[in-house]
Amino acid sequence: MTVVTAVRLGRLGDLVMTLPALRWLADAADLQVVTGPAYGSWLQAALPNALVVADVEGLAPANAVLDLHGVAASRRVLRGVPRRPGCIRIRTDKEGMRRRLLLAGVHALPPRWTWPERHLLAAARLAEQIGLADRPPQRALPSLTASGPVRPGALGLVPGAGWATKRWPVAHFGALAARWRQEVGGPVLVFGSADESELVRAVLAASEGAASAWSEPAEPLTGLQDGLAECEVVVAGDTGPLHVAGALGRPTVALFGPTPRDSGFAFWPDAVLLGGASCSPCSMHGTDSCRHGHHRCLGDVGPEAVLGAALRLRAPGAAA
Repeated sequence: MTVVTAVRLGRLGDLVMTLPALRWLADAADLQVVTGPAYGSWLQAALPNALVVADVEGLAPANAVLDLHGVAASRRVLRGVPRRPGCIRIRTDKEGMRRRLLLAGVHALPPRWTWPERHLLAAARLAEQIGLADRPPQRALPSLTASGPVRPGALGLVPGAGWATKRWPVAHFGALAARWRQEVGGPVLVFGSADESELVRAVLAASEGAASAWSEPAEPLTGLQDGLAECEVVVAGDTGPLHVAGALGRPTVALFGPTPRDSGFAFWPDAVLLGGASCSPCSMHGTDSCRHGHHRCLGDVGPEAVLGAALRLRAPGAAA
């Protein structure tokens, strides 16, 4: 069978974007995926027909290699992948020039593809070059399986993000939790990793008892997926759990501040996008502090606006 080795080292949201392409390849070829150690068990569960590893040692020689990351670290990993004679290499088109133009205020060129579609197009190019008979789907949304039912009235809050400027203010999260409990009466769960425990405690304090912390299990990413699956609506910034919730089919209020919402990440059908200012976007991935000193892109999005969006996203017929 044709052997394909794909590399995507992280992060969580980016890995969600790869799922349609990787699942198709796992059905069409003998797929090996190299990812970061923190994501291995979660990605293996999402790709039961593939081999997911954290390093290249012991991999079967590949007929083709697929770079889904396109950074120096992934290129270093690819250099160590064992290959068969004539092995080809394909990488995802990241539309780097168009994305950089967004930061300069040039929005004349709409995104040609979402990120899952870019990865599917790379898989299609690979299929054509190595003669795979099947063709990948041209459009697809990433999907994940929920382990249990939705808890009626449950709201999920994700205050963390990799960069500080992508985080909605703590006080806003606290006020939203209090208002949700008043309006809906359902539980409010605050999600955060062990490294974000201080941030979670701050949100809990700001909520004045309206919210409770999600308890991180032994398998954090699997537990995160299960916890988000319980929520009727999820509120999150431009971060990985937002995309996990979307892949679970959960409605989301997505808070995009410094990062461009039209770079191919904002595509979930059950999502409301809020945020932005006259100076947005200012960063492709976020920064430690606002270069203008005010962080209006997210600070000006008040709890009432997010509450209204979250209430509109609730399942039809849900009790208030």
